[in-house]
Amino acid sequence: QSFFDQPETQALYPPTTSNRDFIKSVYQNLFNREPDSGGWDYWENQLNIGAFSKNRFIEAVINGALGDDAVILSNKTEVGLYFVKENLSNTQNAQEVMNKITADTSSVSIAKNTIKTYASVDAVLDLDDSWSQKNIFSSDILYPKGIVKDKNGEIYLYSSTSNSSKIAKLTNDNNLDLVANINRDMSGLGFQSNSNRFIFTTSITSLYSIDANGNQQLLKLFGVYGNKIAVAKDDSFYTCSGSMNSGVYHYSKDGDEIEKLAEGVNICSSITIDNNGSALYYSSSYDGTINKINLETKEIKTIATNLGIAGTSEPITLAFDDQNQLYVFNAYFGLYRYENGDIVKVIDSIGGAGDIVWSNKDNAFLMGAGASANILSYNIKSLYAKDLTLNLNAFTIAQAADQTILICNNNPIIQKVTSGGFFDYIELNSDCTHLQTDQSGKIYAGTREGEIYVIDTQNKNATLFAKINSNSIVHLAFDNLSNSLISLHDMGNSVVEIWKTPIDNPSLSQKIYTLSDVGITDNAPVATVDDSGNIYILEIKKNKIYKLNIDSKELEEFFNAPLDSAAIVVPDMIYVQSENGLLISTIENYQLININSKIKSTVAVNNGSVDNFAMHINTDGEIVAIHSGQVFEMIKNRE
Repeated sequence: QSFFDQPETQALYPPTTSNRDFIKSVYQNLFNREPDSGGWDYWENQLNIGAFSKNRFIEAVINGALGDDAVILSNKTEVGLYFVKENLSNTQNAQEVMNKITADTSSVSIAKNTIKTYASVDAVLDLDDSWSQKNIFSSDILYPKGIVKDKNGEIYLYSSTSNSSKIAKLTNDNNLDLVANINRDMSGLGFQSNSNRFIFTTSITSLYSIDANGNQQLLKLFGVYGNKIAVAKDDSFYTCSGSMNSGVYHYSKDGDEIEKLAEGVNICSSITIDNNGSALYYSSSYDGTINKINLETKEIKTIATNLGIAGTSEPITLAFDDQNQLYVFNAYFGLYRYENGDIVKVIDSIGGAGDIVWSNKDNAFLMGAGASANILSYNIKSLYAKDLTLNLNAFTIAQAADQTILICNNNPIIQKVTSGGFFDYIELNSDCTHLQTDQSGKIYAGTREGEIYVIDTQNKNATLFAKINSNSIVHLAFDNLSNSLISLHDMGNSVVEIWKTPIDNPSLSQKIYTLSDVGITDNAPVATVDDSGNIYILEIKKNKIYKLNIDSKELEEFFNAPLDSAAIVVPDMIYVQSENGLLISTIENYQLININSKIKSTVAVNNGSVDNFAMHINTDGEIVAIHSGQVFEMIKNRE
């Protein structure tokens, strides 16, 4: 009755509505159909004689739903709850998604993705006023800041922007289910088993709790420092901070400071307690160390050095397995085991670095991967690593003239990106390494076997365009001046060859330059071409941009130190005609180098995300980009 008295309900079912029209409206709202004639007559009579009030009628219809009606109602309930979890309240948006729900489960996925669009945050901040942005796809978890488990061993991942945070639970079928959307930033997250609640810190040093029903409570307004949390068996907890000259603190379960255990810590990226509760371990990314605090004597000892990438914030993360053995995820180098002062590599990294937690169910360490906005599994028994949830980043991206967006990740599968997510599209005969378009918007795919395929997005197939050689294509670029594809090939021994292939006559491919003593990664060196046909190569080993002059065929140093940090191992670079500059993606931002002035400036900064892997400029001059958890466009505003 209370629900029926609300203004929204009265607006949907006005008191002046006839009983027959009222019944029709309820059926349309619940099941997207009119009632059958017999049922319609029955309910009209029941309402006319007063056997049922209108609110009881709605309850009876809901409880009596069968078959597709019950499925539709269940689907609408799931979508409605998802809408609320995203903290949305626009009734017009709600009505739009609800009206499209059917008994088909795909309608739920479509509705959820529409809701994500409503709830999505801007992909970048501080974008120049001459540009605007548009989200294409946005996941619930953009950049995992941490991974925790509850008292039952269930795994949770969380991300945070400047004003909102999300917590997602790993499901049995290895998906991420959104469980909390919080209207404030979240620095660190932990789980208190005795209290059966999450606790989290904020940037202003507040402490909040979240109970099993999602209710938040402010425990401490100020004074709880740290963005990494380790909870003890008695629910007291320890923290450390990802800043310079910070400390390690011990707090009561509700955030009262007990003591400061360490000071002068430089960028702590992980903190953990051994299974016996006798020692606390924390890492310093900037110093490249792991440190141990004896919780009885409070003695501090550095137990490992020369880890990670010293002088950076690249994470060094720690966790114990079920045998009380300490493991270390050492920057993006992989998972290591700590043994008597040494760390021994166990498994190579397959997706950057991030927090790790032991999972008994998976018999593996699970990592929240910032680079791909997903969870990775590192099984220490089988020594096998895999993506546990969907990888939401890519080494290369391209948009065809018909707006089809494709990505690939050094495997044969090319995926299509829509607002609904990433979907397998075409499988090549060898690993797809890079994508590029020509001036007509046709997409080409380079492979690890030195082949170039042309992709037909209308008929969804791939045709061999050219076989340059048998050496892996690292990167593709397009030269508008000569209507040619530029391909960079890994020749081994730190040697890269640059080839030019005419679009109109691919049999006339020719080698135009050889680079020696270069660093080669999954997508580097990186190349792009300006309007004059000059080729620019970003080389990460020496951290330089070279210019290959189209006329003289001579290589010259164009820009020194374009990358701000040694931790940037997957940069991209494109030529932006409207700016006459080279746009470079780094870990946290997008930087433009003007070709004439050679001045570097920041164009945009990530909003709660990290690792801007791939960019592409389409035939309209719009930039399509991907970073962990989001695919978006940066569009030049036209007067």
